[in-house]
Amino acid sequence: MTDMTSTDVDSPLTVRQYALQSTVDGVVTEFLAMAFSTHILLLISQTGKIGSMFITATDDSGSGGVTAHDLHRASLSGQVLLLGRQEGPQGLVYDILVGEVSDTVKRAATREQRPLLLGLALKPVDPRASDAFRTLTTTILDGIEACRVW
Repeated sequence: MTDMTSTDVDSPLTVRQYALQSTVDGVVTEFLAMAFSTHILLLISQTGKIGSMFITATDDSGSGGVTAHDLHRASLSGQVLLLGRQEGPQGLVYDILVGEVSDTVKRAATREQRPLLLGLALKPVDPRASDAFRTLTTTILDGIEACRVW
């Protein structure tokens, strides 16, 4: 993994950011993590785009800035799709990864209460292709561990 930037920005929003790039099996995966006073933004892209955007609560109570309407919509899955629906096998991959990413952030920052905004723009991978899916998941979770801004 290549560390691209790590900065603290002086602003009223209290911004911390970190970016890195990783290449696995010839596929470049870019990570951008930004911590604001009210949210954590994490973008993971293999296409150079923001992709599908999700919001998940990182605290156990389900609050932390997520509205009651958002929580109602997320009650079954623990996440809310804000933009860019994925269908079929790629939708399943995104659902699994959103849960894994959210759990990783919760474990890494047990006292974190800010909601996580997660953007995923990944090249298609079939979750039934266990080696490819395992490699993708490991790459993403390792990148998130390196991008700690919380």
